[in-house]
Amino acid sequence: MNLDPESMGKLYAETDALRARVAQLEKTLEETQAHERALLEDQARWHLFADNVRDVIWTMDLDAKFTYVSPSVKKLRGFEPDEIISSNMADTMPPRSVELVKNSIYTEFQRYKESATKDPNHSFTIELELYRKGGGILWAEANVSFLFDADNRVTGFMGVTRD
Repeated sequence: MNLDPESMGKLYAETDALRARVAQLEKTLEETQAHERALLEDQARWHLFADNVRDVIWTMDLDAKFTYVSPSVKKLRGFEPDEIISSNMADTMPPRSVELVKNSIYTEFQRYKESATKDPNHSFTIELELYRKGGGILWAEANVSFLFDADNRVTGFMGVTRD
């Protein structure tokens, strides 16, 4: 196959463009793989922490349903995390503690709203009773913070509970 000089020039230009694009894609792939490795390392560190801490780390939405509960809930209360996740706060504690939590959240949110600084790290501590699996009650302490979205609206709660 004989090509005229103009066709050969176009072929070389296209080959060079393809080589440049392949090099660009290889660089992007390397960067993506590096980000993925870093994410996996962060995830492993988080799981190491969450799976081994004695305190129970949890998140809850505005409907008072748990959205995350650390595995340490098994040691503290006898429940697997899946047994707590999606359950309502009222299912996990006696009614007097439910009322205490609701009142505390209301009071602390009013304090937050009236605060001049609007500290997003504002937290408060509640002593409450929790149900144990198989019966019984556990007195515990919960340190609670508000979760905010990008527009600074409360979207839920995050807490650490210990006996």
